[in-house]
Order: sequence, then structure tokens, then C-alpha cells
Amino acid sequence: MGRFFSILILLVLLIFGAWYAWQHTQKNQAPEADAAETAPVAVEPAAIVHPVPAQASAQDEGTDEVSTAKPIPTLSQSDPAFREELSDVAGAGPVEAFLVPRNLIQKMVVTINSLTGEPVQLRQRPVPRVQGIFETTKTSTFHVISPVNSPRYDRHVAAFDAVGTSALVSLYFRYYPLFQEAYEEIGYEGQYFNDRVVAVIDHLLAVPKVEEPIQLVRPKVVYLFADPELEKLSSGHKTLLRIGEEHRQTVLAKLTAIRAEIVSRTAEGSE
Repeated sequence: MGRFFSILILLVLLIFGAWYAWQHTQKNQAPEADAAETAPVAVEPAAIVHPVPAQASAQDEGTDEVSTAKPIPTLSQSDPAFREELSDVAGAGPVEAFLVPRNLIQKMVVTINSLTGEPVQLRQRPVPRVQGIFETTKTSTFHVISPVNSPRYDRHVAAFDAVGTSALVSLYFRYYPLFQEAYEEIGYEGQYFNDRVVAVIDHLLAVPKVEEPIQLVRPKVVYLFADPELEKLSSGHKTLLRIGEEHRQTVLAKLTAIRAEIVSRTAEGSE
């Protein structure tokens, strides 16, 4: 325990740090009201497609040695242990800078679940905004996203790309009971969170290809995509478009590898 970064931590840092920056750091932008919460629709319990192995445990990447990990805490008491483990990996400074101090797992579950739709309220997000001002360049007819925005996400993308995929999935599986509990607490009783994670990754991988620079309009205060079809996209897709082509390809490649690792291990566990 203590050497691995969670898939969910990194995904949330990247996607919602970028989303927050877009919505809240435009020059002269008026304060934005929190997005409305969307209550889950009551559905019948679904068959589990990607079952997490019951005996999943953290394993040192590149070795066959399974670490002797402490039992995971309860969800309500999970923040100190979770933050300590993340500090062992990324250092205390980045953890303090990138993560809110309380209810980390709960907030990660809420935000990841919302990546296929509208963003959640600010108070439900586990990360502060990305530093810097959202910049655009004015053309004769449109604004376009300025290339100076992409470097603002360099640290997030580099961290996401650098961590071993096997280690990421190992830690996620070790903490999985708490993620499942948090998912059911927000109203998805009988629904399986790992299946939702795979579905969210599939959604992100289906981000449309667009020609850059991306055109924007500003009918009032907030920038919108000039293309109405792009403006209809989910918060996850919009953010992947905004971080720039190079970062987007890095993230998509990593998500592809993570999905393959999850699916491979869950298939083994169901045999």
C-alpha cells in the first residue's frame, strides 16, 4: 500500500480540473450558478458485466509480490488513509493543492458518474480549478481556443500518463467496496459502479474528432462552441476537446489501456 495512484483520482483531476477552469476563469465572467443536481432514475438492478475480483489487492507493478496492505477503512473514515496513500505517491504538496480535504471517494463517484452529462455542483467536486485564465483569439467571425491554454493541463496529463496501468487498477480494485458504497448512497442501489466506470471510459473514448482551432461564440458572458452539435456534448467530451489535441490523444491512449486492464481482470475474476 502507498505506491499507487487511483484511476479515479487522476481521471477526476484531469477532467474536472479542466471543466472548472473553463467555466470559472474566463475574463470578466460573472459568477456561474451551480449546475442543478440530477436525481438518479429508479431502475431494476442490472446484471453485473465487469465484476471486480473479490480478493483484489494492491500489487507492486513489475513484480509478483503482493504488498501487505492494511484493511481499508470505512467510507466515512476513509479520507486520512486515502490522502496518506496519495501523498506517498505524488507528494504532500500536490495532494494538498489538487484535492479537497473531505469526502474524496464520495465526490469522485459523483463527478465521474456525471462525465456523460452535465457537470455537478462545485461543492461536489474533489478538485479546485486549474490555475490560469482561459484565453481565446479573435478572428473576423469567431473566437477560437488559444493554444496557450493547453500548457495549463501539462501537469495533470503528465501525472495521468506516467502511472503504471496495472498499479492504477490494482489500487482502484482494493478500494472498490468504498466506491460501490458511495455509488449506492447517491441513489444507485443495485447498480454496479465498476460497470459504470467502464461505460464512462467508453463514453470518453467516443469523443468526436474536430478540426482545430475550435471556434467559439460569446452571446453573453460565457463562451460556447460555435457548432451547436459540439455545444450539446457532455461535460467530459467538452473538456477533452478543450485541453488540446496532443493532451487529448495522450489521455485517450491511457484510458484505452486502463479499460483493457479492467476488463481483462474482471473477466478473469468471473471465470
